[in-house]
Amino acid sequence: MKRVVVPNEQWFFIPDIFPSENQWLGWAKKHWSVYKRERDRHTARVVQAIRGAKIVKIASYPVRILFRWQEKNGRRDLDNIAAGGRKIIIDAIVGEGLLPDDTRKYVCGFEDAFPPPDKKEAGVHVTIYSNAFPTDAYPGR
Repeated sequence: MKRVVVPNEQWFFIPDIFPSENQWLGWAKKHWSVYKRERDRHTARVVQAIRGAKIVKIASYPVRILFRWQEKNGRRDLDNIAAGGRKIIIDAIVGEGLLPDDTRKYVCGFEDAFPPPDKKEAGVHVTIYSNAFPTDAYPGR
């Protein structure tokens, strides 16, 4: 029988930026179908990146997720950058079956990093760290 080794750290890159939180709110105010169309389009981008990187199902929980938001310029506010994409990315990870859910049992935290702007490359580097908070480190859990 062949033994499969599941990595404790997996990463993938989603090219191009996500809409800001302000853009999402604007679409939601227009009509639910506008919001849904944009959400589906950006979710598909995440799914493509996950599949392209051959991310395997996560076996040990909880996970911690690092988002590195690479922008081409420094015009957008950091909170708008992260809020505009984080939820879609985590929901796509769950939707692809890599995590059973995004509750605290499975996700113990996330971190946003914002490297200096890079005119050549924009997108999001996502790193998933498995077994980030072993349950024996927290008595009573």
